[in-house]
Amino acid sequence: MNLYTGQFWIPFPRSEYGGLWVVIAKDREECVKLLMGNFPLEEEDEDDIDLLTRAVAEAHCFKIEKEHHESRVVEAFLT
Repeated sequence: MNLYTGQFWIPFPRSEYGGLWVVIAKDREECVKLLMGNFPLEEEDEDDIDLLTRAVAEAHCFKIEKEHHESRVVEAFLT
C-alpha cells in the first residue's frame, strides 16, 4: 500500500483556495478512483478528470510497510 498526498485539482475560481488530500491506495489508479468516488465529477467533464489524473500523477507517494491498511481517503481539505 501507498500513502498519496496531493493538491486539489480544481483551479480558481471554481475552487477558491484549492486544497489538499491524503489517500491510502495500492496504486495511482486506485487513488484516482477513490478520489472520484468521494468527490464526484461529471463523467462528461473530461477536463476535470484529466486534472484529477494529473494531480495524482504529481502527488507525493510514500510506501506503507504494513499491508493491513485499507484503501480510503484519509483526509481532504477542499474549498
